[in-house]
Amino acid sequence: STVIAEYEQMLDQAITSARDNAQRYPLTVFGKAIRWALVFQMLGSGLIVLWQQGRPVIEAGVENGCMMMENNTVVDFLQTKVDAMTDAINGNYDRLTSSAHERRTSL
Repeated sequence: STVIAEYEQMLDQAITSARDNAQRYPLTVFGKAIRWALVFQMLGSGLIVLWQQGRPVIEAGVENGCMMMENNTVVDFLQTKVDAMTDAINGNYDRLTSSAHERRTSL
């Protein structure tokens, strides 16, 4: 259709313009022209180093967070309530199934 053809033409023009601008106005650092591939490589290397150095800190933070959850009185209170509700539901289920079984055997 016409709309798609116009979109593709606009996209081609944008790509061509970006290539022309990259050649006319290269990325420069301290007066030296550098390529985008080098920029991404340096960023990637920096992120890898940050990850390697930050990993022990992240692991310690997660461990401390887990210990705080284990030793938290609010979490203990909620766990007690959930246990009580579970016990009540299981008790009611057991009572209902046993009474249904008794009715079936008495017939």
